[in-house]
Amino acid sequence: MNRATSRTFRLGEAGSPEITVTPDLLRGPRVSVAGRPVAPEREGIALYWPIRMADGSERRLRLTGQLVGLRAIVDGTEYPIERRLAPWELVLAVLPIGLVPAAVGGAGLLTGGIATGVSLALFRLPWPTAARVVGWAILAVVAAIVGGLAAPLLA
Repeated sequence: MNRATSRTFRLGEAGSPEITVTPDLLRGPRVSVAGRPVAPEREGIALYWPIRMADGSERRLRLTGQLVGLRAIVDGTEYPIERRLAPWELVLAVLPIGLVPAAVGGAGLLTGGIATGVSLALFRLPWPTAARVVGWAILAVVAAIVGGLAAPLLA
């Protein structure tokens, strides 16, 4: 489990176990209760993670905000898991998936998509704003160069 991005908390009631949520953009977020992984369950199309309380009751943990800032919701109470991205950070983070293919063609779709995923993580780092923006710019340029180099190979 990646402890750097994991968030551990307890519900605001007696008998709440320790709940850990680990964001993962590729595989989906993971939840563990008292150190044990909990499999998600479905209610219609919505996912929830059952949290067993000490008294035998169950609370349903739902996760929302996968792209803008993951939050856990239990009985109407929100627990922030990740820092919420500012609107300008979100715009910059998703730009590579549109700009790289526009600049280098279809081969840039893969590299632009990868750059977008990495950008979403990059903007959540506890770095100064200028460092995150410079890192994003370098990432976008590298994605365009790699996409441009791959274009003739895929043609």
